[in-house]
Amino acid sequence: MGHFLRSIFAFAALLMCSAVSAQKVVTLDFTDGAKVWKLPAKSGDGVKSGTFTDGTYTIKLTAATNAYYMSGGTALLIGKKGSTIELPAMDFKVERIEVVGAGGASGNLEANILAGDKDASTKVIGGNITAAFKIKPEYQAANTAYVYKVLSAHNAQIQKIVFYEVDESKVNEPVISATSKVFETSTKVSITGDEGTDIYYTLDGTEPTTSSLRYVNEFEVSATSTIKAIAVKGEKASFVSSFEVNKVTPFTVSNLIEWSSDKTGTVYQDFSTLTLNNAKVLFAIGDLVFLREDGKCIELYKMSGLKNKVETNDILNGAIKGCAESYNSLPEFIESKADAEYTDVSALQITKSGVVAEPVVATLAEVINCQHIFDLVKISGVSLKVDNKKYSIYKGDEVVSLSNVGTVELPAESEFTKEGQLYDIEGIVSGISSKKGTIYLRAIKAAEATGVEAVSADVKTSEAYNLHGVKVAPDTKGIVVINGKKYFNK
Repeated sequence: MGHFLRSIFAFAALLMCSAVSAQKVVTLDFTDGAKVWKLPAKSGDGVKSGTFTDGTYTIKLTAATNAYYMSGGTALLIGKKGSTIELPAMDFKVERIEVVGAGGASGNLEANILAGDKDASTKVIGGNITAAFKIKPEYQAANTAYVYKVLSAHNAQIQKIVFYEVDESKVNEPVISATSKVFETSTKVSITGDEGTDIYYTLDGTEPTTSSLRYVNEFEVSATSTIKAIAVKGEKASFVSSFEVNKVTPFTVSNLIEWSSDKTGTVYQDFSTLTLNNAKVLFAIGDLVFLREDGKCIELYKMSGLKNKVETNDILNGAIKGCAESYNSLPEFIESKADAEYTDVSALQITKSGVVAEPVVATLAEVINCQHIFDLVKISGVSLKVDNKKYSIYKGDEVVSLSNVGTVELPAESEFTKEGQLYDIEGIVSGISSKKGTIYLRAIKAAEATGVEAVSADVKTSEAYNLHGVKVAPDTKGIVVINGKKYFNK
């Protein structure tokens, strides 16, 4: 026991020694930016570019929209993607730069630190408020002029920018990695550290000491574990590294018929395996793949490794791993929500097929009643309409929205208003709006309806009526009814 306590006290002393540092820290504080930095005090006076100083340090702003001091958030606001702040060069090597934001506009913001035109950093922390950018070793030289660049389409609200000096005496944290963070049987773990350091680790989430397991070689883990490690060199110890690996028992779906029985209700089952058996690709575009197997259909969504690999009419066989989900009562299989690393399509066999998938003949009423979900259907004799750039097909009071106008060749907008013009539409019954309960059809083909003849000369002398029963001239454009039969005039 005495030896153990001495070990604990000695290790505590190591940590205390490693925490003591003469590390330089420089802070650019914008919380009183209008007064100290002479920033424009309101958006109306904002600038596209400008140079500002607090008397010691100077920054240069280039804004995509404008830059100004936001008094409500006590922060420098610099607008949106492409905006930059040229930062002052420090007379010391910079290890990291922290950007402290107001109202979450910094940590969650996509941005980086440049040296010249090179990406000089790795974003290591991204909370709601603070983003910490670790400067890559090759860009840590003293007197380097860094640039903060906004990459996303959001405003950056910045209260402080903090520079931290490289601590030459610091022992860096060890790096823990695994062949797979999510596994079904086991995974192999390796730990690396700076040259000349000894590494100690635990597997149960407790803090490691020099009395913990000493790392020698890669080792195997067969249970869910939190691995923590430190690196020790002489009398100095690193901060603790932490790494989690998870053993999972996947939800298994042996075919689409089984999945259509909806074992999961409305709750997704992550870490799932789905086996496909001669599943036909009805339609594939971008991240979306719609399949039919033995009359049952499913949507594959954002499955890593399938994008631009699977084509319409392909045949799929084999197991894929991901997340089985019932979304708005619709059967989907998507990338694993808990860990994208689990998503795996490597065992999937893709066979090219020249056989075109046959659509199911359907009515608007069937589609509206949630039949044929994710299936390829053909709906005949419907009208098209556009309302405030929202497109739909209808027959009487039955209406189905089109979700993808622009990706399929449809008639010109002027054609939509022609009375009596009917079309045959092929597409995927692709979803339900949870907010409005609206059914959507992803149109693939659109053509003038077949089965309606043109008015011939021998019937032009007969009485004609429109679809509302009103008597019209036999050559009236659109659909006319003559002797109980429909005819079409262009």
